[in-house]
Amino acid sequence: MTIFSRFRKPLAAFFLCLFTTELVAPTVSYALTSGPDQPEMKGFTPIGNSDMVDLFSGDFNYNIPLLDVGGYPVNLSYQSGSGMDDEASWVGLGWSLGPGALNRQLRGIPDDFNGSDKQERWTNMKDHITKGGRIYATLKALGIPLGKLLSKKGNFSLTKISAGVKYDNYRGIGFDLGVNAGLSLTDGVAAENNMPGTDGELDLDLNLSSFDGASANINASMIKKWNDNADHNQLTRSIGFGMNSRAGLTNLTLGSSFSTVNMKDTRLGNWYHGSSSSISFAAPTYTPTITHAMTNFSGTFNLSVGPQVFIAHVGLGGTGFYSRQTLAEKHKTSPAYGYYYSSKGRDDDNALLDFNREKDIPFSKNVKALPVPIPTYDLYTASSQNGGGQFRLYSGGSGIFFDQRVHNSSDN
Repeated sequence: MTIFSRFRKPLAAFFLCLFTTELVAPTVSYALTSGPDQPEMKGFTPIGNSDMVDLFSGDFNYNIPLLDVGGYPVNLSYQSGSGMDDEASWVGLGWSLGPGALNRQLRGIPDDFNGSDKQERWTNMKDHITKGGRIYATLKALGIPLGKLLSKKGNFSLTKISAGVKYDNYRGIGFDLGVNAGLSLTDGVAAENNMPGTDGELDLDLNLSSFDGASANINASMIKKWNDNADHNQLTRSIGFGMNSRAGLTNLTLGSSFSTVNMKDTRLGNWYHGSSSSISFAAPTYTPTITHAMTNFSGTFNLSVGPQVFIAHVGLGGTGFYSRQTLAEKHKTSPAYGYYYSSKGRDDDNALLDFNREKDIPFSKNVKALPVPIPTYDLYTASSQNGGGQFRLYSGGSGIFFDQRVHNSSDN
């Protein structure tokens, strides 16, 4: 006899009681549909519709004229094919008696909210804690014969090899492995006394993380120097991009600069011109809503030691970090202003306005063009014996829209 045979009857009795309880008093009710619609609002049939059979579905329908109120006809109609989610109107299931209908489709905040209507949000979350450490080894060596293969002098640097572990109380334990290496190539005469020539640098940063996937950042630059009469000129071009296995291409940076120095007459001074452009991809989007303030605390620790032996520097070190994010307020109430009263909320930093943005992105000081705000006005659909149509509110101006102010505090 196994151990399961001994508890077979008690387990069967337990599950039988549980099954009976769920039948009599279910603890969970699943709403698989949006619920029934009001029959008088969706079942309106014009008096001119007198076909006995629906030409589209083949269902039976019937229309009975009842009376005339000031020249406006009122009719009683029947439509077969009622479903299980349909409710009976006040004249019976499948029957409809109504002069018409006006349906309102809410989009965002209702248009008639004037600030006295409040939106409340309760949030309860445990502190988000992240902590971990990393150990790394560095090796910097000069004059490794790698550059001789390209007829140039080369400096190869394996800057850092690191391995780390961290713990996130939301995501669990994570591991990461990182490698950073660089290669510098230069003409023989360019490295001495700032003489004419061409220099090049390549930097590779590779990181493998169980949380964020594999990411690589590659940056390359080229510096060309030459003399022109009494001027010493320098032209720099650079390119860099980042890749992530989950987000794809994350950023692309292009840059160039030009400088010249008058070597004979220093009173003429130096002249410099530079330009650069950076494009960021895979930026997360968000929907404007009530946002709770957060309190952040973080700390880091870093220790690195190592000797220099001849042309190489060997170092060992470690880093540690700890961060905690706490909800500053669990309950927040904000006055809501609909499209009709949006101008009343422009002086309230805590106001919740009725709008969305096209292609919304997080704001930063590097964003030169803000996304276009789009008011989320409500749509009204009318149906009557004289016809139907759709209308909405219109404003005489473009309006003022903004997100409510949220202040986060941090202690690093």
